[in-house]
Amino acid sequence: MTTSMPTASARNHFLDALRGIAALLVLLTHLQSSLVAFYSGGWLAAHPVAISVLEHGAIGVDVFFLISGFIVFLSARRVIHAVRGVRIFLIKRFLRIFLPYWPIALVLGAAYALLPGLSATADPMQVNLLESLTLIPGGDYSLSVAWTLTFEVFFYLLLGVALALRRPRWRWCCIAAPSLFAVVLLVMGVSPGFAQATSPATLLASPYQLEFLLGCAVALLTAQRWPQMAVLRSSVPLQFGL
Repeated sequence: MTTSMPTASARNHFLDALRGIAALLVLLTHLQSSLVAFYSGGWLAAHPVAISVLEHGAIGVDVFFLISGFIVFLSARRVIHAVRGVRIFLIKRFLRIFLPYWPIALVLGAAYALLPGLSATADPMQVNLLESLTLIPGGDYSLSVAWTLTFEVFFYLLLGVALALRRPRWRWCCIAAPSLFAVVLLVMGVSPGFAQATSPATLLASPYQLEFLLGCAVALLTAQRWPQMAVLRSSVPLQFGL
């Protein structure tokens, strides 16, 4: 028996709401750090409890990576049998990140060079233009929060490689490999932890890989059990607010 596919205009409103909440949590965290940095004598700086509460908004990053695994997996699943499916998938995914991101990275890089006091934390002399534009793991980005996009790019490449494999078992081995590596390092006590990737090695070893894998697994279960919930069509992705 076949299940009719929802129309292309359908949206997953639950994911829209979840991304909105995650974006708000992350925004509050960044707002807290900016207010404390620029107004060290202000009300917020004098109330460590309020700072601690707002800092926990960083959990929104974890929510975004879970959602990313869910969405990217379903996007890859759509083109798995298409001619040039891997190319279509990667081009679309990269355009969604880099087209909005490049103008922001360039403008911020120029702004920090011309107005060094614009940021209380970013050193304009340490901004690496190559890393900023390519999102290579390193951390010297003109947009400091772009480190989350570095993980997104890696997730896209990982799914692209998995799509190129012929057998489903091989695809899942490819998707799960970084997560298994991260688990081994966690058990050994040498994990880099939930932090920005400063090198390709720390990117591969990051526990964030587990969140992406979990998102993929939930997407597979959802598509098989509740196909009507696997409908996605989002506008500009909210992960740019991280």
